[in-house]
Amino acid sequence: MRERYLSGFLGSFRPERGTQYVMDQEQDLAEAFRSGRRGSFELVVEVHVDSLYRFLVNLTMRREDAEDLCQETFLEADRSIRSFRGDSSFKTWLFQIGYRRYLKWRKKCPRTMLLDAEATVESGAQHIEDKLDIRRAMAELSE
Repeated sequence: MRERYLSGFLGSFRPERGTQYVMDQEQDLAEAFRSGRRGSFELVVEVHVDSLYRFLVNLTMRREDAEDLCQETFLEADRSIRSFRGDSSFKTWLFQIGYRRYLKWRKKCPRTMLLDAEATVESGAQHIEDKLDIRRAMAELSE
């Protein structure tokens, strides 16, 4: 679906990560977005939402907050697209907006919520360690 939409928007799209072709396409998309080309905002979201969301989940440690920050990031990018100068990649610019939104969120976020998120991550890690211990013990029993 995404490839078909991209090909109609920017020409033939072949996702070859790390190539100049993809970098040129990103710049073309950023320019289309800056100029207000119809459908460009939706395409920016489609191309970057997954990686931005993962980035924000890693920062917040909470999916719901990451979703909210992701939406806020795209809305702020839409409002401030004219400030994108192209000194960095469009993705870097977008992630910088996301990071600034995260910092604002963290200042407002109650300390107890942050501690709860950290405890959840730690208990998840402990749960994984417990499962590994059980598997090792079962393997030893079967020998």
